[in-house]
Amino acid sequence: MRRSVLTIPAFAKLNLSLDVLGLRPDGYHDIRSVVQTVSLADELSFAPADSLVVESPISPPEQDLVWRAARLLQQAAHVAHGAHITVRKEIPVGAGLGGGSADAAATLVGLNELWDLDRDRTELMDIGGQLGSDVPFLIQGGTALLEGRGERVTALSGVGTAFFVVLWPKFSLATDQVYRHAIAGSGQRSRTLLAQLSTKRWQLAGNDLTTAAVAVAPELGRWVSELSARTGKEPQLTGSGSALFWLADSEPDARRLAEKVPDDAFVRVVQTVEEKPWNRANARADRGRDPGGH
Repeated sequence: MRRSVLTIPAFAKLNLSLDVLGLRPDGYHDIRSVVQTVSLADELSFAPADSLVVESPISPPEQDLVWRAARLLQQAAHVAHGAHITVRKEIPVGAGLGGGSADAAATLVGLNELWDLDRDRTELMDIGGQLGSDVPFLIQGGTALLEGRGERVTALSGVGTAFFVVLWPKFSLATDQVYRHAIAGSGQRSRTLLAQLSTKRWQLAGNDLTTAAVAVAPELGRWVSELSARTGKEPQLTGSGSALFWLADSEPDARRLAEKVPDDAFVRVVQTVEEKPWNRANARADRGRDPGGH
């Protein structure tokens, strides 16, 4: 077992497109979505310990995906010892930004390193799929096409450096409630975006869950209307909400756009992240290892 402390980021994701294709026999919905990791991130630190301890703002810890991910990997790998995991949150909870799933993904990657398990990425993605539909993608990171209920991940060529303004109106939405109101769309949003990506000129393609999210939280519709009026540009929902975002022409354009939104909202200028959490964890573990073995 590694004796050094390992610290890695847990990147948020944005749904650049989201198609709802229909209800599955298992009660989930089939979707198709082009997703992108961005620089908004939580930070997780892992240190050796005799038992499993999670310090996180999520309470109680047993309901935290970090705890569940750690226990699942511990059981799957028959690990007798534990770890002390510290979670520093920056990604809003219940915002459609994948914060909990990103933390779970980082936990699987981090503990795989800390415990010297040598599980490959595919194995970790399979374990992550038991925790949530976004977890397999967030183990991989970058740009990808998600299908099925989100667990089928196809890596895509990166969209390049792009800047976004992310706004969270400081209320959360429950994913299951939004999906109960979901109506299948034409299925063309992601196909249109994929065709654009091949030309390197692309725009956001919309989200079929927007109407459902507004049905659950009418105040979200008021936010969309006000933000569209303030900025002259309608924001797009990410995931099942409640966070909204815009694609900007440049970083200065993103900062100008961010200045137009209400002061009482959570607002961040972010950019695409193409580096993979899987690779970063390996590199950081090597750099962080104590050469003296302590």
